[in-house]
Amino acid sequence: MKNLYPIYFCLCLLLFASSSFRPTHFDKGTLVVQVTNLESSTGLVRLGIYRKSDRFLVERGFVGKSVPVVSGNNYARLEVPNLDFDTYALAVYHDLNGNFKLDVNRIGIPDEPYGFTSPIKSKWRRPTFEEMKFDFANNFQTIVIPVKRWSSY
Repeated sequence: MKNLYPIYFCLCLLLFASSSFRPTHFDKGTLVVQVTNLESSTGLVRLGIYRKSDRFLVERGFVGKSVPVVSGNNYARLEVPNLDFDTYALAVYHDLNGNFKLDVNRIGIPDEPYGFTSPIKSKWRRPTFEEMKFDFANNFQTIVIPVKRWSSY
């Protein structure tokens, strides 16, 4: 019996250690995106979430969500549950006519208000993933994104 004590001790230590440390790639949380500065209570607010491996603003984000604008509010709230902890970039726009696309004029300038994770450096080019990235590492994290028309940037 005396010789079994070290074995029991080691087993208990292993059980404790394995239950205390979880790999971070299993961690998930809820991301809340508060889109502000909406100019009307019509249409939808659309959100694209991009990962490091995604082609930022060239393809659709790996998560796309939309919510109708609530009458009387100049903001919208989008909630993304069970999102893996990782590095992301966000793009949103106010789809005023509800046609599920960002309308642009003949030369490609957006006709509808839009915004990103961070303020853009120049309205004359697309922002890069590196400029817009943020680390999502909390169980509950909120990001506020004001939308503007191209002429306001």
